Amino acid sequence: SDEVLHRLLREQDAVLENALAGIIFVRERRIVRCNRRFEELFGYSPGELIGHSTRFMFTTDEEYDAGGDAVYAAVWRGETQQLRRQHVRKDGSLIWCSLSGRAVEEGDPAQGSVWLFEDITRQHEAEERIERALAEQELILDNATVGIAFVRNRIIQRTNRFLEEMVGAGPGELVGEASSVLFADADDWERAGS
Repeated sequence: SDEVLHRLLREQDAVLENALAGIIFVRERRIVRCNRRFEELFGYSPGELIGHSTRFMFTTDEEYDAGGDAVYAAVWRGETQQLRRQHVRKDGSLIWCSLSGRAVEEGDPAQGSVWLFEDITRQHEAEERIERALAEQELILDNATVGIAFVRNRIIQRTNRFLEEMVGAGPGELVGEASSVLFADADDWERAGS
């Protein structure tokens, strides 16, 4: 009945508008519908994106093209696509998104697809900072002119090459060993532990 249909549509609208993720319904790479969260993620006004190509969120035509055939071929096969990629907002700033997409009807591109977007910019930037810190640490360790060992509970977790060369060990040979291998005798090791 019409009453049931209207109730279902109201419920669907409530779900879309209260979702924490940005949600778009796409047909032929054009936005048919999106929730407010999606518009906010990308810096657009309510309703501004309806009917627009999804090209707006890519920085180049090449990126847009790369996000097309292969991705959608998998979607039309019924696979859920899960991607992490950088997109561009209306003001030109960049945003990292985790997105997942699925066909409305497997094998029928005419039915379109639904995509969920989550802003993972902070998470991505934190991961990049960690990677940079690890690379810097690695550079320091590899170029230090002193022997360095990271020890936990008196077990060697990691060493630099200089320390390995000092004690005549091969690459990685000391990892997992008791730190006693670095001492002249057991008594010295015991005293150091105290």
